[in-house]
Amino acid sequence: MPLYVDALAIIYNKDKLLEGAYTFPSDDWLEFSRMATNLTKYDNSNRMISGGFAAAEGNTQFATEMLNVFMIQNGVTMSDQNGVAVFADPANKAKSEEALSTYKRFVSGSTVSWSASMKLDIASFLEKKLAMFAAPSWRLIDIINYNQEYNLGLNFGVAPLPQLGSLSDTETKYWASYWGQTVSSDSRNSQIAWDFINFISQPEQLRLLDQTIKENGRPIGIIYPRQNMSGEVLSDQRSTELLGPYVQAMSRAVTWSMKDGDIMKDEFRKVLSGQATFEAAQQILNQNE
Repeated sequence: MPLYVDALAIIYNKDKLLEGAYTFPSDDWLEFSRMATNLTKYDNSNRMISGGFAAAEGNTQFATEMLNVFMIQNGVTMSDQNGVAVFADPANKAKSEEALSTYKRFVSGSTVSWSASMKLDIASFLEKKLAMFAAPSWRLIDIINYNQEYNLGLNFGVAPLPQLGSLSDTETKYWASYWGQTVSSDSRNSQIAWDFINFISQPEQLRLLDQTIKENGRPIGIIYPRQNMSGEVLSDQRSTELLGPYVQAMSRAVTWSMKDGDIMKDEFRKVLSGQATFEAAQQILNQNE
């Protein structure tokens, strides 16, 4: 039973976008990549000093999640009905490779907006050396806190994750992450434990949780795991501006039966760095069922 849910959204520096004559990140990846390239700055030695969008490299915290996003948006079937990874099977391989190529255009080719020479994406963003990056809402909390504590003067906003232009409104896909409570079927008091989890996941208890963590210093509330409560998150303008894109994403946020998320991240990092193929990653994942 999930108690916390999250998605990915684009966190952006409003001032940097205005410098590039933009007001809001594009919702189409092709136009978004052009924006990111235009927002990237270099010194006289052609060394990147400010990135447009952090992507694909080891200094991008959520690169593996973003690779999943591009694959899923590109129509890749990640696993079959039995939970076996199939993203490198003949029916999916070409789409997976295309998704990888699309994502890596942010660090190579004619639409470069990020470099391995830059600091970690959040550090670059806090230092005003990055215009846009993708992150979940819990990372947004860090930005709010650092901005206030160190008086950084960051003027930032949050936008929905872009989509491939070939997708219709009903085909949009976002990335889901969640933290849940489980009860072992072998537990001596499994029914009592499950009753308790059901109790704390009811609307009244979730509202109390949200109220409590905000009273204890969290700058924004939680994203409720119940879709029928999504409207309650957007109770004021600030919550709407900061959490709205995450709430919007939840009804179309997906993941897949990867068995072990840490192994998936390790293998997809190797794919991103060119140290492994999708076939090798799939084999490792299926060996660890």
